Amino acid sequence: MMRSGNIINHRVLVNDIEVDDVINIQLPNIEQQTVEMNGAGIMGTIAMPTTGQFGSLELSISYKSVSRSVLRLQKPGNQNIEIRFVKDYMDSNGQMLPQGSKVFATGVMKSSEGGTIENNGSIEGSVTYEIWRYRVVVDGVEILLIDKLANIFRVDGVDYMRRVNAAL
Repeated sequence: MMRSGNIINHRVLVNDIEVDDVINIQLPNIEQQTVEMNGAGIMGTIAMPTTGQFGSLELSISYKSVSRSVLRLQKPGNQNIEIRFVKDYMDSNGQMLPQGSKVFATGVMKSSEGGTIENNGSIEGSVTYEIWRYRVVVDGVEILLIDKLANIFRVDGVDYMRRVNAAL
């Protein structure tokens, strides 16, 4: 059994350029769109998810200063975001080992919070993106892929849109 530890370090690249002074990244919340079901044989209502239909996917990058690489985050148009991070994990023998993961996201800048300028402080601004392609790779293996424009939804190698796409 594997037990996850803490994140050791991380890097963020946008359009293959590393971004300076990143504090943290808020990954998207994944919420399937639902339709309320009710009627005979159902006690009350059920919010039934619709296959392959997702709400807005937002990804935010927080930073602690204003720099050229940070301001590039606010460019209009398509942005390709790559987040690399390494965390400790404990293997079945109790040994702590590093494990690399990557998150790939494609989307457009949705909003920007400029932060605050004050003496003896950091700016702590952020940029939020609307994401339409979201991919998570852990230790070299794709775990999740949601591509809203290509009609792809894969979790742990299983293509949940295969039958839908075949029927289309």
